[in-house]
Amino acid sequence: MIRDSTAHAADPTTPADHLLAALVPPCTVEDHVIRVQASIGVATWPRDGTSASHLLEAADQQLYAVKKCDEKPRKAVAPARLRSRTG
Repeated sequence: MIRDSTAHAADPTTPADHLLAALVPPCTVEDHVIRVQASIGVATWPRDGTSASHLLEAADQQLYAVKKCDEKPRKAVAPARLRSRTG
């Protein structure tokens, strides 16, 4: 997920929280209960980069870091080492 830092500046992960919450309720398809889990990496423009490639890299790195931590649906913001990027 890539976001503009001016929207929800106090908590850049709020939209990710909303997406994860939307996936919590199970759905039933032909008598089968389906539960979906997700992990979301969050990068914020311009803090984590100003180019699409740097923002995607920051979000991807967080996504894979979150997946390694546990099996629960989660989100994470971009790592500090990428936050200084501006290109």
